[in-house]
Amino acid sequence: MSNNDISASNSKNAKKKINLNSLSDFRDHCFYSQTTDSQFPTLTCRQILFYAAQMQSGDDKATINARIDRLLKLLGLEGCQNTKAGGYIGIKGLSGGQKKRLSLGVGLLKNPDVLYLDEPTSGLDAAAAYHVMKTIQEIAQTFNVAVVCSLQQPSKSVLDLVDHLLLLTSGEVAYSGPRTLAIDYFGTLGHICGTNQNPADFLLNTINADFVDNEVVSKIVKTWSSEGMKKLEMLLQKKENSAALVKSTSLSPEALAKREENAELLQSKSKATLLSQTSAVLRRDIRVQVLTDPFLYIARLILYWIMSAFLCVLWIKGRSYTNENLMSRLWPLALLMTVTPLMGLVVVYFFNNTWHVVGPEIKNGYYG
Repeated sequence: MSNNDISASNSKNAKKKINLNSLSDFRDHCFYSQTTDSQFPTLTCRQILFYAAQMQSGDDKATINARIDRLLKLLGLEGCQNTKAGGYIGIKGLSGGQKKRLSLGVGLLKNPDVLYLDEPTSGLDAAAAYHVMKTIQEIAQTFNVAVVCSLQQPSKSVLDLVDHLLLLTSGEVAYSGPRTLAIDYFGTLGHICGTNQNPADFLLNTINADFVDNEVVSKIVKTWSSEGMKKLEMLLQKKENSAALVKSTSLSPEALAKREENAELLQSKSKATLLSQTSAVLRRDIRVQVLTDPFLYIARLILYWIMSAFLCVLWIKGRSYTNENLMSRLWPLALLMTVTPLMGLVVVYFFNNTWHVVGPEIKNGYYG
């Protein structure tokens, strides 16, 4: 298998291979969620999911709404489905954890094979971080999605939700294998985790080249590259509770049944056409620009009043001018023609506010 291939199991435990050799392959099979959750602050949770679904599916509104109802229940967002995302001009909205789960919902509507999540627990307290990671684990099991996420300073409860652990130091691999064997592997290298120590803190402190002797870190990296896999195989053979390891990384019959039950949740009867995608984007932008964004109204109102008052002051004495004062009349007319394009400066604000949402959508292959 090449470095650009990903292997995963489907709902019947059959292996499937995904080739990621180009940007188009990534857009077809993957979804990338940024650290910052960018959504239109004046749209509600349900509206954001509805427009995202319309960009991907050609199904009717009733089918899409039914799909969103089930997705909201799965993500635990039923109680805040009519709450605005919030985040600016005093608009109170979703909490940090709710925004993370909303971003997951937007990504799932694409029906991806792989989810890439950049620090999904960043900025959250311990409880919210755990519930977000628990939701991610349930998503992986329910929809048969491979999840690749980066974590910073995870708690033990968060780390316990991880199946495969990859530790990097200065861009090099220090460990890549089952999470349950990581502590034992470092123990074979002479690094022992304390009884009451958080395993995540222990692992990060052991390979942190900024605070640990570079020779020690370098030895860990070289050991992994030369004989790391052999040591893991020996640990698997020697470990008395290897059955527990298999259980922790395999789905239970109940989870498999749940996966089969929810297999059709994200499946669309028809794919969205370019026309339907354009229509969904335009209707969303009209709702944001014309119906829900108060700042655009206020900015336009202030600009029009100021420029209108300024032109009135310039023109009020011009009414008594004769042809001899033609040049004096031309200047206000020239200014009047210049003011109209200046009203478009409001678009600069809206473009900046919109690009934070549209940019990631384009990169994830929603349209374009």
